[in-house]
Amino acid sequence: MSGFSGKSKSFLPPAEPETELPGKITSIETQKRHPDRISLFVDGVFILGMPQSFKTKFSLTEGNTFSADDYSKIRKAAIQHKSRDYLLNLLSRREHSRFELYQKAARKGYASADLDSVLDELRERNYQSDERFAASFARDKRDLKKWGPVKIKSHLISKGVSRKIIDQILKMDDNLKSDIRQSIRDLVYKNRKRFKRELDILRRRKKIYDFLIRKGYPSNEIASSLDELETLIHT
Repeated sequence: MSGFSGKSKSFLPPAEPETELPGKITSIETQKRHPDRISLFVDGVFILGMPQSFKTKFSLTEGNTFSADDYSKIRKAAIQHKSRDYLLNLLSRREHSRFELYQKAARKGYASADLDSVLDELRERNYQSDERFAASFARDKRDLKKWGPVKIKSHLISKGVSRKIIDQILKMDDNLKSDIRQSIRDLVYKNRKRFKRELDILRRRKKIYDFLIRKGYPSNEIASSLDELETLIHT
């Protein structure tokens, strides 16, 4: 009995069957540990593990001839089926960009040719959306980590989200646009003690500036706020 373990590249069925084909299907057995899957035997040799639905889908019947072409078709369908389950499991935990899903699945050993069609399907069925991912990511980083738009944009780019989608999301996020100044003030006020320890005013202003740049706020907004922030840390 065999099947997909999902722990390493070894879960992928071999490119070539373990017995010479064509041959006769000698047994189709329900797997004990995974009753939703079956094991296919040809001439007494295990060939493939697959979902129960494949028995009907590919008209698999004991005594029928099983060819090398049959093997290739079912192998490809089995890999796509498993990759779909893996990607849906990831999406059930949180939103992902298409690029994130591709990277994680590729590390599991899935080939790009198999992934592209599955990722297209997930997108078409609205299970995966770069727009939805970008909006969720921007909201979480803004609210939980107090990131500014520059840092949010940079990280979304690194996750494969298009600049067009990013710009749309940032423009639509009214809180992100209207709260930049307030977020800058809140961050500096929260960290005012660390800034007050620097007695040299120019160095202190540079520390404030560098701190806010690392948080991802626009340089022009920071520069125009420095006088106000200097006053704020002494309140």
